[in-house]
Amino acid sequence: MDINEQEWRLNLGVDDNMEIVIWPDSQEYMEMPWFENEATLINDGVGVELFGGSAYLIPKVRLGVTQNINKAIFDTQTDECIQTMKDVVNQTMANNGDKCSCSQHMCILQAINELEHNISGVELKDFKDK
Repeated sequence: MDINEQEWRLNLGVDDNMEIVIWPDSQEYMEMPWFENEATLINDGVGVELFGGSAYLIPKVRLGVTQNINKAIFDTQTDECIQTMKDVVNQTMANNGDKCSCSQHMCILQAINELEHNISGVELKDFKDK
């Protein structure tokens, strides 16, 4: 007996708010804190035949969340790295009145600021799954 996804959903009473996420896409969600409580492994015979092993039902509201989290982590780590670079430059190139070292100090800080400006232009779309 051939069965399609819609019939499978109907037979099992799968909520329309749940999305089928197949392997390897399901893997990215497995590390999320909500995964264990909200995702459901598709392990019935028909479901495994239709979607393969390691396919999960995941709430639609959770889809795309990993991109937002990745962007937030990226932003936080970037801010910390930029500040660390500025601190290192300020500590190692203290202004001793020498025009040359003062100029180098300012050039390096300017380069860091330019790097920060370019990085802050990274958009959420840059974190889309490839």
